[in-house]
Amino acid sequence: MSMSITIDSSHCTSCGECSRECHRHLIVLMAQTLGLGSCFVSLAQNAINASRTCRKILNMSPADRIHAVVVLGYPAVQFHRAIPRESKTFQWLDT
Repeated sequence: MSMSITIDSSHCTSCGECSRECHRHLIVLMAQTLGLGSCFVSLAQNAINASRTCRKILNMSPADRIHAVVVLGYPAVQFHRAIPRESKTFQWLDT
């Protein structure tokens, strides 16, 4: 099964690169709540944007750009504990 999530920010004047970055990470966070693993594939993003053949297959206009390729899927293995890490301390800043 294949699926595509498309976010069109071309009609929103307030959406910039920062907003697209937020959308990318929200997709990953929502996928995690469903038990899905994720991986950003920037090589595919760059290849699609540069390839006329890929753009034609995806029916993209010359103005369209791919801003993220995220692979989603159920993990093949299940981890029973987190990777051991050294505990970190932090201090809140007053605003």
